[in-house]
Amino acid sequence: MQRLLAEAGGDVSKAGLFESHTFASAKNPGMLWPREVPYTITNKLASNPKAVLGLMLAFREWESHTCLKFVKRTVQKDYIEFFMNCSGCWSYVGRRGGKQNICLSSGCWGKGTIIHEIAHAMGFWHEQSRPDRDDYIQVVWDNIPDGKKHNFRKHDNSVVDSLNTTYDYQSVMQYSKTAFGINGNVTMDPKQCGIFQLGQRVGFTQTDSKQAHMLYKCNGVTTRPKVLPQKFVIPGTKKCDFDEGFTFDCVLYQDENDDFDFTLRIGSTPSSYTGPEADHTTGRMGAYAYIEASHPRRNGEVARLITRKLRPKKEICLTFFYHMLAKSQNAMGTLNVYLEEEGSPRSLIFTQNKSQGNKWNRGAITLKPKKMFQGCF
Repeated sequence: MQRLLAEAGGDVSKAGLFESHTFASAKNPGMLWPREVPYTITNKLASNPKAVLGLMLAFREWESHTCLKFVKRTVQKDYIEFFMNCSGCWSYVGRRGGKQNICLSSGCWGKGTIIHEIAHAMGFWHEQSRPDRDDYIQVVWDNIPDGKKHNFRKHDNSVVDSLNTTYDYQSVMQYSKTAFGINGNVTMDPKQCGIFQLGQRVGFTQTDSKQAHMLYKCNGVTTRPKVLPQKFVIPGTKKCDFDEGFTFDCVLYQDENDDFDFTLRIGSTPSSYTGPEADHTTGRMGAYAYIEASHPRRNGEVARLITRKLRPKKEICLTFFYHMLAKSQNAMGTLNVYLEEEGSPRSLIFTQNKSQGNKWNRGAITLKPKKMFQGCF
């Protein structure tokens, strides 16, 4: 039996045995689904609104990026049944014939997790199973428990067909950097510079979409119109969206004298029920600067982002978006913004220390600096 791990950023799964002859690709069309994919949802799962919403959003994502359509089963012999009387999140790879289960237990109802499990059923392995994996990823075997090492197995060209696409570090089928890591240690280290995150559970990347189109011969046709995110551009000469990392052009850089650093994220935060599901700028695949205020952080520890020195103007509008969500107020840190002019003490110009709900909030501060100045978040 073939159950594959679907882990990245908190996605819990059940691992099992692999069968080397069962990858569904263009070379094995018998394991592909028709363009209309029948499904059922068990009563127990269907009674949970969060699970149903996740399923509907996942279907919409697939239909917006491929020519597949998910329809409620009537009399079709082959179909997928989503159920929750199981452990973790798992799926078989490719069409198996008859009723085919996808397990979605509690904790598996996020849109991206369901997209990932459906991808297995549609015929996709994990990205790090590719034959060329070692050209892009260094697997840190010493950080993986012996009982989990099978989840990092690489397959050869007789099993996996990457359809001549390049390795996709952000694929919805890619594990996270610390998947199964002992004490949260890194298990996969990207060999390419500048890769700050592996995998995400937002949805299709361009490469994911391209592979699905080629596998199912969609020829550029999608079942639903593809909705492209619109960036919110703040007026002014300088903007920072972090997509290229912390750079001089992005104005902000890390303070080397603080206690810990901001990190960049795509999609949801590592801990559940904290932070955003996606960045404010695109609402999808954009990066944002992130810190975790709970464990292992301790009271009094500080992380700082500082602007380069800027010239004074008659009036400057400092605009930014922030997201502060915590399970409890005790778990929430404090966001402070300071202004420091040359020769003057640092002054506090913005502060927020309470959970603000699951939304991005806009901060706007009018500054009237008279000397060269820096801002500090």
